[in-house]
Amino acid sequence: MIVNPLSSTVIPPVAAPDLRCAWCWYVAHPGKAYPAAQSSSACRAHAQWLRQQRTKQRKGGAHHVC
Repeated sequence: MIVNPLSSTVIPPVAAPDLRCAWCWYVAHPGKAYPAAQSSSACRAHAQWLRQQRTKQRKGGAHHVC
């Protein structure tokens, strides 16, 4: 697990990282900023994780969401 430096959210690794995904980028390149010139997106696995985090937040179970 990697902690996103911008929000202190723990980012889970995925089975098939996609470096166009901002969350995969932080897991693959800890300590490096996401390239400013590159447009970020979320891979399918991290998109699902984000939806789950938002659901938890709405229910009062999560403090930080990317």
